[in-house]
Amino acid sequence: MNNTRCNWCGRDTPEHTVPGYCGICGLWTARLYGTAEATARDRGIEQATGSQSAVWVAQALAAVKSVAERQEHLSADDVCDAFNDNTGAEPTNRSAIAGILKTASGKKLRYVTPTDRSVASRGVGRHKSRITVWRSLLCQAC
Repeated sequence: MNNTRCNWCGRDTPEHTVPGYCGICGLWTARLYGTAEATARDRGIEQATGSQSAVWVAQALAAVKSVAERQEHLSADDVCDAFNDNTGAEPTNRSAIAGILKTASGKKLRYVTPTDRSVASRGVGRHKSRITVWRSLLCQAC
């Protein structure tokens, strides 16, 4: 297996089953494989996530964990619904949920892992854009 240096975390990572995904830092590493468009997308997600408060990040990670414990597969829309159920409010920045899912898939947490599937978003204003389907690593009944 060939190793490739992840440009996000700087560590050598083995080739991934999902191209562009770093299993060490839990981020999509478009800089390794992708286009300028993918790199710009990843930077935008990173910026959206980084601009959130620590409380918001903790609430979003708790939403990911609660969905991952109940469902075998989940999307950012499922996390947004759980966030709303837990806090009584919509996430202030739905784009940041992608970054939260990436964080939740990193070696520290290991709540979810990405699949090669996507679904149309149900989110208002998202225009049915395609979002990644994630597989739960916590669901005991699944």
